[in-house]
Order: sequence, then C-alpha cells, then structure tokens
Amino acid sequence: MTERATGAATFFSQALTNVSEKLTRDQRIARQLLCTSDPFDRVVPIKALVEAAGHFLGKASRPDHPLTVFMDRLGGGDGARAASALIGLLGEAWPRGNFVHVAFATPSRGVGALLRANLTRTGADAGMVVDVVAHNRPVEGLRLSADDVERLVGEADLVISFAPGGVAGLTEIEGRAGADRLLARSHVVVCSFPDPEALVADLGALGEVVEREPGLDALGFRVEVESDGAFAELGQTLLGEGGDAQERLWVLLDNARRQRYRILIEPMRGGLPSGTALSCPCQTILERGLLPELVVGRVVKAGSRLVAVGRGRDTLT
Repeated sequence: MTERATGAATFFSQALTNVSEKLTRDQRIARQLLCTSDPFDRVVPIKALVEAAGHFLGKASRPDHPLTVFMDRLGGGDGARAASALIGLLGEAWPRGNFVHVAFATPSRGVGALLRANLTRTGADAGMVVDVVAHNRPVEGLRLSADDVERLVGEADLVISFAPGGVAGLTEIEGRAGADRLLARSHVVVCSFPDPEALVADLGALGEVVEREPGLDALGFRVEVESDGAFAELGQTLLGEGGDAQERLWVLLDNARRQRYRILIEPMRGGLPSGTALSCPCQTILERGLLPELVVGRVVKAGSRLVAVGRGRDTLT
C-alpha cells in the first residue's frame, strides 16, 4: 500500500468517525423502504459501473502507481460485488495498483470484516493491494470543504461513486448543507433512484414495512411537478391506517406523468414526518440534472429503479 492510498484510507476513517450517529437512525426507515428482491435492481448498476469504468480506462493514460478510490454509498454486498468486478478490470488495465474501498453505512465489524477479507483476497488474485474502510455512517453526514476533499481523493487517479439499490434517493435536494463535493470529483458515477412509476406496484411491500416497523405509523406520498426549476405540490396521499394510497396514488401519478415530476416518500409518526424522506424522480428530471454536481450521460431503467450514469462536474475542467 502506497502512502497515497494509506493516507486516503486514514482520512476517510477519520471523517466518518465525526459523522453523528443520529443521521444513521434518521435514515433507518428510508433504507428499509429500499429493500428489494428484484435481480435487475442489483445487476444493472454493477454492469453500468463496469462499462463506465472501462470507458474511462480506455481513454486515460496509465499512471506509474495507480490509485483508485471506490465509494459505495449503499454499503454491504452489492458494493462488494461491484468492487470485485472493478478490481478484475483494473488488474488488467492498471496492474500493481492500489484500491481503497470505502463502504458507507456498513459496520466495521461483521459485514465490514467480511468485506475486508473478501476484497483483500480478490485484490491479491488480481495483483492489487486493497484497503477497506467500513463505518456505519452515511455519506450524507460528511460536511466537506474543498481542502477536505483534496485530502480524501486528491491523490487518486480514478475516483468512483456508486449508489445502487435506490440509495441516491436519500440525497437531500432542498436545504442541502453544501455541495456534494465527493460526487463532483468522481470520474465515474452510478446513482440509482427509486422509479416513481413502480411505486403503485410496490405499495404492498411498503405497507409491510409500515406494519412491522415500531415507531412508524404511515408513509406519506407527496407528488410534485416541476416548472422553471421549482417544484409545486400536485397532491398527497397516505399509506397506513386511514390512508387512501391504494386508491389515490395511481391517480396522482397518472396526472403527474404529463409533466416533469417526482414523488417524495415521508415516514410518518403521530401525523408528522419522522426521519429521512426518499426522493423518487422521474427519468426526465434525472436527465435534465437533478444533482448539480453530476453530468448525466444516460439513464437506464432497472426493475424498480432508475440508474443515472455519468461523471462529476469538477472532473470536466
């Protein structure tokens, strides 16, 4: 492991330690809503990531001591499978390199230990040195200055942001504390969002989450349409006791389809929003630039997800 790789891993560990545990608790319900068994949700983002990384490597010159920083915003097994595929690709294109795998929202023990063992072995088979940083804190908790980002990824030759499983929907669009600087500095970005077109079919599974989760009374669905860069509410409905989402959501969705729109899913407790909401933008919203730090190359439908593939805006200058 080179000093550059060791430094990146150390800085990420320090930065994640400073993220409040409260944000992990706030996101817990929203992450439960993302659970899916659809194989397309899992396969397509990894395939898109490998294709995008291969395209980048085909154009980039090979560094003397290549360093790749891979950031998995979901955490867990999907990111590990994607990292394994990337390590195989990098082992051929950039042999004898270093690979730093950052697993957000992943306990350092248990799952993190398994990731570390598996990816270290995969790296050794490919002739690469792998370091794994796993911490049970989400990326949204990082509040990074330009200097912070330079310490984290400034030494890397390839920076990748991977947000599978719809987890990009956790991004706060309004009232954000600051720019997503890590996304902006990523040479390859794959961001997966829940597809609003699939929500009516998913109401049964979402209702099961409401029934089994303590402290969750209902889910609110707020349908908004976009005009001149601003969102206006079209209507709301509730899934849970006394709610009418089973009858009303498809009507709101049908009306919203005539415009650019998104649906916000809000966990509710005592009639009030509780915890992190989930943003479900339509394909046109993604293509037009929902995230200002991301230049979208294409949007792919993948089961109940929309997958945006592109690169960070700061990598174009």
